[in-house]
Amino acid sequence: MRGAISYSPFYISSSPMFLFIVAANAGAVVMPFMPFYQASATAEKKLATVQSSRLETLLGAVVSEVLMVIIVMVSSGLDHGLDFFTEQQLSLGLTNIAGEYAPWLFGIGLFAASFLALVVISLGSAWGVVEAIGWHRNRAFMIYFLESIPAVIVTLMLSGNLLTSILNLMVTFVFVLIAPAVMMGLIASNPKIMGVHSSSGVWRIAYWLSLIFVVVLGVISVVSFI
Repeated sequence: MRGAISYSPFYISSSPMFLFIVAANAGAVVMPFMPFYQASATAEKKLATVQSSRLETLLGAVVSEVLMVIIVMVSSGLDHGLDFFTEQQLSLGLTNIAGEYAPWLFGIGLFAASFLALVVISLGSAWGVVEAIGWHRNRAFMIYFLESIPAVIVTLMLSGNLLTSILNLMVTFVFVLIAPAVMMGLIASNPKIMGVHSSSGVWRIAYWLSLIFVVVLGVISVVSFI
């Protein structure tokens, strides 16, 4: 069809900004609290469901990444002349679709996504905190509420470009992830601790390769800017 956009679904670049965005995506998808939350959620559903939990996690990861790819593909037709590191300009990215209501549509989507992230990240980390301290699970909501207030205050106090700050934080997550992920991997593969549910074979190899891949992305991203 004349005028149609032709592009490859695979794009790789050695530019520092591309590597930075890839590392930021890795940090956003695999956050430091997630290994502990996943372990707690599996224990909550009883150890008999370890295999099903693995499959659920794998299916969820594939589906979420497919949705992200679809969004990127749909967004390929947007105005590429916009500065996507500026909130005001970014809100105009949907002008071709929503016209003058584009900033409103962007704002609603951003609010919904932020609220979802607040619930998932804060509640997930709160669950891990009360479990580590030995408190009853019901106290997780108190921790969730108390940790959310400072997060809002710190965000309001930040100056400069918030998008850049968020991306820098996502890349930082890659390195913060190393210690808990290594510890979780060693525990999961230890038969003395996990018994018959210890990770082995393909699952064990996949775990360590995934961790190495994420960390390498972070290292390459940082080195590319030096």
